[in-house]
Amino acid sequence: MRNRLLYAFMLLLSMLSLAISGSRGSFIMLITLVILAAVSFGLLFLSWIGLECSQELSDNMIMKDEITSYRAKIKCKFYSYALVKASFISPSKALAFGTSSADEESSDFFRRASQEYELYGRSNVQFECDIKSIHRGVCPVGVEYIDMYDFLKIFRLRKKITDSAILVVCPNIVPFSDELFSIAPSEEAGISRKASFEDYSSVTDIRKYQYSDSMKRVHWKLSAKKDELLVKNYDHTNTMVTAVILDNRATPDSVQNPAALEDSLIETAVSISKFNLDDNYPVMLDYMDDESPMRIYESGSSGFDRFFFAASYVRIDAEQVSMLFDEYYNPNFLISALYVLTTNPDQEVKNFLKAMTINGLDANVIHFFERDEEHKSKDFEDTGVSYYGIRPAPQATAISKS
Repeated sequence: MRNRLLYAFMLLLSMLSLAISGSRGSFIMLITLVILAAVSFGLLFLSWIGLECSQELSDNMIMKDEITSYRAKIKCKFYSYALVKASFISPSKALAFGTSSADEESSDFFRRASQEYELYGRSNVQFECDIKSIHRGVCPVGVEYIDMYDFLKIFRLRKKITDSAILVVCPNIVPFSDELFSIAPSEEAGISRKASFEDYSSVTDIRKYQYSDSMKRVHWKLSAKKDELLVKNYDHTNTMVTAVILDNRATPDSVQNPAALEDSLIETAVSISKFNLDDNYPVMLDYMDDESPMRIYESGSSGFDRFFFAASYVRIDAEQVSMLFDEYYNPNFLISALYVLTTNPDQEVKNFLKAMTINGLDANVIHFFERDEEHKSKDFEDTGVSYYGIRPAPQATAISKS
């Protein structure tokens, strides 16, 4: 700013001198200042065109408590001169930058969130840092934009970096115990959900025709080719699903350590889902994403990996969840058990769960809270809703059932 004012003052002084005296010296001074500014901006613009920032992670997806390495290089393709200030994305609370004394300088580099250096000719700047995951989340890391100044420091151009590195920290897969945390489907629901139907879009094998087989099962083309009656066997699909609704609204401001609650929220959802998928019971997980309802669905244990990685990308930043409830009032599917996972069981959640119990569903709410006084089991007494409270602790998770 000081340079700009000084340069503007020099231009104004030259123009006044030229206007008053009309001397050749004043004219030459004015032209010199204009040419100098044009050259300075030209070199800056050339640097802006040729500036490149490459950044990468050794692993883009890791589990909690694992480490990955971040590397970045900023360089210019053309011979030019500029002062460059790289501004970094605000460090996520889910990550720790620098894991040893050797990383101290790089770690401090991230914490300052910016660094200024001269870029001349084809020179480049490289830096790297180890990143340790503390909590799960989808975390953008690295350079967000680069401010460039000419050598007179009177012009500035900004270059946004659109290909920022994204680090996905997956939740831990917490072992599920139906003895400790008895949220397995009820006995009646368990019996009915074992009833199955044949999925006619999925043929598992071909066998010879038997007397009791329906003619609708005959594979006519293959039978004609083999000159014998052959029938299709279809995949069997459970008629009922376990529904998990993830209330992924932003954690209340009163929470001191929201990351711990959010970790427990996602990990419990994954744990419930794995428990069901391991028994080949279909699971669907509903959540909000960019103000639109989303669903992850898997029918058996073979799909758990897909389910797990999809759940790892869920963000806890929704503004409302009412759209998730709408489909359940007139569902086009059969539900064996319904679970709502939330950090804020407000009146909207209570009304929805109460309506589901009136409809005869096995409805459960799993409430994640930070302090004992936030336990809300009394709010669900005499509603038919099973309440479970989870309070994440530093070493363990405290679980209680009303």
